[in-house]
Amino acid sequence: MSMELEILPEAFQRELAKSSSQVPPMNRALIRKVVSSELGAPPEKLFTVFEPMPFAAASLGQVHRGRVA
Repeated sequence: MSMELEILPEAFQRELAKSSSQVPPMNRALIRKVVSSELGAPPEKLFTVFEPMPFAAASLGQVHRGRVA
């Protein structure tokens, strides 16, 4: 719905905009669990560096920095 702003009243548009920019980050344990589930191993085994604190948010979730050797 937040992508279809022209069909919503302005008050709704403002509230939806908050939901994409003011959502608190997931906790570190949940991030580790999601990475393990989706990629088959915990972040410390897949990346030489993995930042558990997100640096951005995307349309489908958080964005974390990671580096492989």
